[in-house]
Amino acid sequence: MSPHEQGNQIEKIIEFHAYPYADGYRFRSPFEYRTRTLDMLEVDGVRYRFQSLFDRARAGEFARFKKDFESRVGMPTTDLEYFCFETLDEVLRAYGIVYDCTRCNWLKEDLGFMDNDGRVFLTGTGNERFIFDYLVDYMSRYCDDDGDLYPPFVYGMAAYYGGYGLGGDDIETLKSQFRDELAARPDMNFLEEFHKGRKSSIRRHFTYFVISAFLCEEVLDRHGFDEVMKLTRSGRSGEQFFETLESMLGVGEDEFHEFITQLIRDDD
Repeated sequence: MSPHEQGNQIEKIIEFHAYPYADGYRFRSPFEYRTRTLDMLEVDGVRYRFQSLFDRARAGEFARFKKDFESRVGMPTTDLEYFCFETLDEVLRAYGIVYDCTRCNWLKEDLGFMDNDGRVFLTGTGNERFIFDYLVDYMSRYCDDDGDLYPPFVYGMAAYYGGYGLGGDDIETLKSQFRDELAARPDMNFLEEFHKGRKSSIRRHFTYFVISAFLCEEVLDRHGFDEVMKLTRSGRSGEQFFETLESMLGVGEDEFHEFITQLIRDDD
């Protein structure tokens, strides 16, 4: 009879590393032991750890972005060890997670995340330039002392700088996708879709994240990075988001749909 049939369910199977201590053993996370044989290469200050093929050019892009972004937000450069695993299963195994019914690691992330007080970044995508999740975790860890970051806009920034999520669709690709969606649904209103939050998506991309990426680009072009940061600090629930947006771009909620339509317009 299976555990499920018995009314039980195995949620996780976890391994520990046993190491000699005095007359017996102690137990710890197997991460250090499991990753000891990974190759290592330092690229512009970022120490990469990897097991198979490695794209140094993409690693260099990430390292340059990291250094520039730290400077932009006024933070000192931090040491970073970047573990570039090829699959989620490899990430799980490194942490000693043999089985997890949710297929997520213990931080409830499955693409990329920081660990060890921000000194480590890991991804199970095989991507040496996974800026999207790095930026999201960086902002949460280093730029949210007041607890006023507006998550949708932070994810929008991440999509602008790093491409959206796992697929990495860049800003021009996202604009093309939104143009196609608007052509297929001419009655769609971008303000309404924005307010739907995670209940609205286009090409499996959350609509309000992508709209935030478009706004990030526009504010950056017109006013610079400091003003972009003001929009990120619109309150946890976006209490000041539209007020701040109107002060920067002269766009209120009444003009929002038409403005986003203009931003995605194909000028070619």
